[in-house]
Amino acid sequence: MPQYVQIWQNGKLKADETIDEEKRSFEVPMFDGERYEVHVYDFETGQLLKKETLKPSGPMLTVKLGQKHREPDPLVDNKQIVQHIEQLIASRTGFDPSYQRRIDVLSRMKKDWSYNRQQLRGGRLEYLVYRLLRNLRDKKVIDDFVWNSKVDKYGIAYPAPGNKSDFLVSLDNIQIVLEVTTIPNTRAQWSEEGASVPHHIREFKSELRTTIGIFSAPKLHDQLVRNLHALSQDEGVPILCYPLDRLLTLFVGSTSTSLKSTIDKDVKELMG
Repeated sequence: MPQYVQIWQNGKLKADETIDEEKRSFEVPMFDGERYEVHVYDFETGQLLKKETLKPSGPMLTVKLGQKHREPDPLVDNKQIVQHIEQLIASRTGFDPSYQRRIDVLSRMKKDWSYNRQQLRGGRLEYLVYRLLRNLRDKKVIDDFVWNSKVDKYGIAYPAPGNKSDFLVSLDNIQIVLEVTTIPNTRAQWSEEGASVPHHIREFKSELRTTIGIFSAPKLHDQLVRNLHALSQDEGVPILCYPLDRLLTLFVGSTSTSLKSTIDKDVKELMG
């Protein structure tokens, strides 16, 4: 289970960090011989798991995820990742339950922490797609990929900045500029996500590889699809539009060969 760790000294918070199956330890610089309090909380419930006073004998304290608190990573299996994405989308304005609990606990424990809900929904979707793509790379379904964002020390994911694509995926002789969004509104889909796809394609267009774009959202609006398909013809670079459930089915249910075959087929249909 994920844990939230606080290091206190003389009533002041000196450091805090999250540890889980992805990041099992962290180091904190300390003064030799001084006393510190370590508080360890369950990040799922906010329950205090451990509270102890330490007097380190060196300049660094290493905090590790306790063996008895370890649980299997719920995002190892692709079906579980898809389930978390479905829960995220179904919540409409919230998050999948485990992530919502993490945000709730963090909000209670860090009074100065605030967040933009729409931004974090986008970041959560990107992180879940990142975990899915990582599995696909490990299973040789795709060659490699880059996610242009990050997860902070509390395990909170943020979306890629607007001047960068969400993902760049390599598949045989194809490079895919992949954009995903939770935004349901037509105008916002276009202004905040869809309009940037041609720019990112121009940025990454390669003479050595075929470059295509994929735009995916829970629901694709007709006007946005028409806009992107028109840009495909103008730019001479295909931009495929997949509903999110279609994209997930395509990724999870494909081999490298069948994934490339499906994309090639869809590109030919789009470009004529």
